[in-house]
Formats: sequence, C-alpha cells, structure tokens
Amino acid sequence: MTAQCKIDRHYTVQNPGEGQQVTRGGLLVTVKAPSAGSSDPFILFEIALPPHLSGAAPHVHCQSSAWFYILNGTLAFTLDAETVMLRAGSSILIEPTVVYTFWNPAAAAATLLGLFTRGDFDAYLATL
Repeated sequence: MTAQCKIDRHYTVQNPGEGQQVTRGGLLVTVKAPSAGSSDPFILFEIALPPHLSGAAPHVHCQSSAWFYILNGTLAFTLDAETVMLRAGSSILIEPTVVYTFWNPAAAAATLLGLFTRGDFDAYLATL
C-alpha cells in the first residue's frame, strides 16, 4: 500500500536567540516550534535556568506527555516522590498524570530543550 499525501512545503527556521521569548522569575523560555500554525499538536521550547533556580512548582499535565533533554548543566527532577539528577546529554519522558517539578541545583547555569505533546503550553505562555 502506498501512502498518498498532499505535498506542501512549509517549514520554520529558528536561529539561535530567535523565537517567542518569555521571562518568568529569572527563567528565560524561548519557543522554538510553536503549535500555532503547525498541523501537529506539539510545542518545542528551550528553558535557560540560572544557578539554584526552580524551573516550576510541582504540577501535572493531565493529557500530555512532557519530554526534556538537558543541553548543558545539571538539573534535578522530582517525579512523585523520586528525585533524579540529569546532566547534559540526558533526557526524561514524563507521562501524563505524573506530578513533577524541576530545578537547577548547581552553581552553573543549565539549559533544557522541552517538548509537550499538546500545544496548550503556548496559551500558558501568553498569560505570563
């Protein structure tokens, strides 16, 4: 069986430092691939965390998975009652309904790349 699809050539390039940027409590969030204008329900973003800063209060996503890849530095994630330390090159997939938080426990800055499987993070950023 051969798949048939309409060929539309749409793409978006985000160079370093480009993308919608939101600063909240010392965090810099840069949206690299917004869900708006995409046929896929996901959002890709980068978060820069200064030393010893919390990335988010404990929270849960009821209908979306969250994937994080540590670009540089070290980040701690607490998932329900377990804490894991992730260094540059590590990744973590958090399924829906898992309560989690993350923070930078180190004296050096850290950066992560995040992907949510639903694009509602765009709407959240718009409220900040």
